[in-house]
Amino acid sequence: MSTIIRPALLALATCALFVAMAGLFALRQSIWIDETTQLSGLALDFRTQLAWLAGSSDVNLGVPPDRMPPLSYWLGGLWTEVFGLTEGSMRWFGIVTVLVGAPALYLAGRRAAGPWGGVFCLTFVLLSPGILVQAVEIRAYPLFLTFSAWGYWCFAELVLAGEKRGHGTRWLLILLAVFVLAASYTHYYGLVFGFCLLCALIADRVFRGLPVAPVLVAASGTVVISVGLVPFLLSAAAMTASAASGSADIIPSASSLTETLVGLARLSLRSFLHGSHLVYPTIAIVAVLGVVSLAGLALVGRSMAARSTMLLMPVLVGLVLLAIANLMNPGFSVLAPHYNLWMIPPVAVFFARAFVQGAGKRLRIILQRAGASAIILAHLSASVVLLSNARYFTHGPGEWVASMISDPNRTLVLHDSTGPWAQAYFPLYALTEGEAAQILLVANEEPVWLTATGRKSLSSDINSLLAEFDTVLYVSIRDRNTQFLGRRIRNGETCGGSHAIPLPDISDRFMEPKFYCAYASATLMRVAPIHD
Repeated sequence: MSTIIRPALLALATCALFVAMAGLFALRQSIWIDETTQLSGLALDFRTQLAWLAGSSDVNLGVPPDRMPPLSYWLGGLWTEVFGLTEGSMRWFGIVTVLVGAPALYLAGRRAAGPWGGVFCLTFVLLSPGILVQAVEIRAYPLFLTFSAWGYWCFAELVLAGEKRGHGTRWLLILLAVFVLAASYTHYYGLVFGFCLLCALIADRVFRGLPVAPVLVAASGTVVISVGLVPFLLSAAAMTASAASGSADIIPSASSLTETLVGLARLSLRSFLHGSHLVYPTIAIVAVLGVVSLAGLALVGRSMAARSTMLLMPVLVGLVLLAIANLMNPGFSVLAPHYNLWMIPPVAVFFARAFVQGAGKRLRIILQRAGASAIILAHLSASVVLLSNARYFTHGPGEWVASMISDPNRTLVLHDSTGPWAQAYFPLYALTEGEAAQILLVANEEPVWLTATGRKSLSSDINSLLAEFDTVLYVSIRDRNTQFLGRRIRNGETCGGSHAIPLPDISDRFMEPKFYCAYASATLMRVAPIHD
């Protein structure tokens, strides 16, 4: 009985710990550009929202349009009917959504390696600080992860259960098609997920001499129903092309093979590492040693290696597909880890295969426990780093800048154009409902108003304009990387001292600066009133 109860209790404890840690991080996370889009889109009625996502609506929300399919909006809308449309409510929607995928992770791991394999899958995914961050996103990513987990569970059942009676296989294929469709209508990379599962299933059936026809029938039905995505895909493609043509500065050069290989390595590492692991290198080293140990165990023995490799086959196919896409389409972040969250469940189940008992049982158990303990210890240590330094890992300074504003109608915000100013502009627009006036300071050019309909020239001199507001804030933003933030966390340093002043004629009125340290770091200075 203990072989059932103990894993079940540990699984429940893992879920509870995930909820607690994700809930704590949700309190510290800051709204960013894409979240302003999701929150604004959720406020639309169904018909307007559908037209807006399909690019056939003239509605202007004052924030960037979305390139996502509609399912995250539909399910999010149902949530808001009960819990309201607030930042906190929607962050908990993400947490609950990921929790709904937890049984799929456990079932897939248990199918691959027994109850302890199921527990390991849960801990590997839910206690990862990277998943804690993704879980509170007000975007499609938590849903995408959950649908991917359930879809992969179906795949694992088909691969590991052998050839069942036709009725059982048929229902698994139907369920798989449903979850792939749900993932695809949540995020376009669901189509990539489905294609990779299809290739892996065909390879598995050919290898084992099983009929491929049922898989092809299920795939055909999935493709037919996926046609509904075409209007949204066309809209997304048009927006991407429009954004790229809007500024030559954002059009990247073609990715080289070396750059693509580096990107693939980074994506692979991000399946189990987060920036918080890298703050203290020892944590990252422990995690790497743990996964190397479990990967070795998962590949011991010809039969063991064959089944484990087949479980990882969707990821292997995906890496090849993404490499080709990255070489052919440099204008899009093909290898972005959050687009490829569908890879997390297969990776977790692959490592869980280490818990299958085989020859050399005593040594194998020692290595199992050592590898799993190393990964869990690294995850928990990194999560402590994440939660104790939460601001460093937030999206950016939008809410922090907004907290400096007492009366939006009497506030003017000056943005430094030499940095990623939109990281502050759009959150401020959403948080103040467009009431705070915002100006972009452009070096060697005239300042311009930033409005919901675009940029507009000032009708008066900047200095005379400043006198019309009670509060004037200057904001300069710089992108930072994990190495930069890690040094600040370890050494207790600020992110200060890196701001540009495009208008030196008012620089003598800048007051003591304040600093926000994160991946999008900010320097904020109040501009002293003229009468002072």
